[in-house]
Amino acid sequence: MALVSRAERKRRRCVALERLNSGMGVSEVNRTLVRDYGITRRSANLDINWASAQIVKNLDKYERKDLMAWLITQTERVYLKALESNQLSAAIGSLNLMHRITIEAAEKKLTNLITATVSFSMSHRSWTWLFKLLDEILVIF
Repeated sequence: MALVSRAERKRRRCVALERLNSGMGVSEVNRTLVRDYGITRRSANLDINWASAQIVKNLDKYERKDLMAWLITQTERVYLKALESNQLSAAIGSLNLMHRITIEAAEKKLTNLITATVSFSMSHRSWTWLFKLLDEILVIF
């Protein structure tokens, strides 16, 4: 068993993080780490797990719109790869996911806002609340 310096391990982990952020899949990153650094698959998986944990830590820094755009982009990437390899069921699944995270989510948000608007009581605070809700509905459209 070869000893690895902390600097080399850090370099491998940073490479894994860069590759995951660039859109490479986990198995693809695993293969390239094994090939480029001559390490075992287990060591590559540990580096990938570290990189994934870093990605999750950074999710709090991003806004929901940015995350949604990233998710749609990744789903589109899966869709295009599925079409290239003639895997039509995976392509349809990707389209279904894009529909659910965009159109159905917007419809659900609008339905929840309308339901909340209809069920409010007619007090003074409710009127100001109603106007805030109407402003939010206008932002959706």
